[in-house]
Amino acid sequence: MNGLKDRMMSILKPATDICEATKCQIYSLLEVFLIHHEETVTLKIRDDGKGLPDNFEESDNKSSLGMELIQTLTKQLNGTYSYRSLESGVEFELVFNKSDRKGVGFNFKVSPDVQS
Repeated sequence: MNGLKDRMMSILKPATDICEATKCQIYSLLEVFLIHHEETVTLKIRDDGKGLPDNFEESDNKSSLGMELIQTLTKQLNGTYSYRSLESGVEFELVFNKSDRKGVGFNFKVSPDVQS
């Protein structure tokens, strides 16, 4: 589980660094959801910032630390990601397959009554 915690912190750190550097609003909202499905795990990260610009092109922003971390994580875990602008903020969704092998994917054993 430490691997997951480390990966989560590496994804979230750029958001907090940017907030500190730009002196964004004091009460920023950063929501993180981890949703268990039978075969996959979905990680949703949502904030209430200014969102993505209307002309945002992922190919133009591949060198940003946040995008680089998301792309690297999903590639390492054979996952997928998507993003969308919200009325206030942005939401990223990362989906990974579960695995019983240590070091591959997520090693979650979830009882049926806990799954979504």
